[in-house]
Amino acid sequence: MPNSVEQNINEFLDIEILNKLPSLDVKARYLVEGFLKGLHKSPFRGSSVEFKEYRSYQPGDSLKLIDWKVYGRTDRLNIRLRDDETNMNVYLLLDSSASMSYKGEKSAMSKWDYSISLAAALMLFLMKQNDAFTLSLVANHLKDFLRPSSKRSHFNTLLSRLCLQPNDQNCDLPKAISELCGVVRRRSIVIIISDFYGDLKVLNNQLKELAYLNCEPIFFNVMDNSELNFDFDEPVLLSDLESGSKLHLSPEVVRKKYLENLNAHLLELERIVSSVGGEYLLLNTSIPPLKALGKYLYVRSEKFK
Repeated sequence: MPNSVEQNINEFLDIEILNKLPSLDVKARYLVEGFLKGLHKSPFRGSSVEFKEYRSYQPGDSLKLIDWKVYGRTDRLNIRLRDDETNMNVYLLLDSSASMSYKGEKSAMSKWDYSISLAAALMLFLMKQNDAFTLSLVANHLKDFLRPSSKRSHFNTLLSRLCLQPNDQNCDLPKAISELCGVVRRRSIVIIISDFYGDLKVLNNQLKELAYLNCEPIFFNVMDNSELNFDFDEPVLLSDLESGSKLHLSPEVVRKKYLENLNAHLLELERIVSSVGGEYLLLNTSIPPLKALGKYLYVRSEKFK
C-alpha cells in the first residue's frame, strides 16, 4: 500500500500540466505542494548539521544514532547528537550552456525548462524549511554569486534569473566549483543541475577540493529521452548547440557505439560523485520531476531520521 508521500506525489505527476503553468513561481508551488505534505523535515539537513555532543544510550533511542566506533573503544553505548539548529546552507549551480535548451521531438519540455522547474521547486522547498540557499548560473565561470539566505526577497531575486534562456557557449563546471570553494561555507550541500557534457577528469579534481571542505555534492543529471536512448529512426542532422557544428548521421550505424560511450560516461560520472561522498541522480525529461525527485528526497529524508 503506498505511503502518504507517494500518494501526494502521484497527484502531481502530469508533466503536460507542469509545462503549461504560467510562471516559474506557480510551477514551483505545483511541485512543492505535491511533496511537502508528507515530509516534515528537510532531507538535506541530516548529512550536514554539526556534531554537538555525546550522551548515554537510553531505551527507545534509535540504534542508528549509536556511535559504534566509541562502543568498540569503550564498551559503552553512546548517542551522537547533532545540532539541528545549525544554519543549513545549500548552493545550487545551474548549467546555462546552450546544450540545455535541447528538446527532443517527442518531449514536452526542454532540458532547460525541466531544470529551472526543479531549481525553483528546490528553492521554494528550502525556503519553507527555513534553510538558507542560493543559486548561480554556470557558463565559463560562476555568474552573479549571492550568499545563501532563506528570505522571500532572496527567493524572488534568484527566481528572476531563471527567466533567461540558456545561450552561453559552454559550461565550465570545474572552474565554477573552484570559484565556489573560495566562498562556500564548510559542511554545506552543493546541488549541481546539468547535462554534464565535459571532461570528467578535470571535474573529479575540483570535486576533491569541495570534499576537503566537507561539502556534499548532489548531481542532478538532466537529459532528454532521445539523448539517453538515441531513438531516431531516420537519418538525422545533429547540431552542436554550443559550437554550431553539424553532422549528418545514420542512426543504425552509430547507435550502438553512441550508447556504449554514453553509458560509460554516465557510470564514470556516478563513480566520481560517489567517491567524494556525494549523490547522483539521472533525470529523464520524459519522466515527471516528482516521480524521480520526490522519491529521491523521501528516501534521503528517511536515511537521516
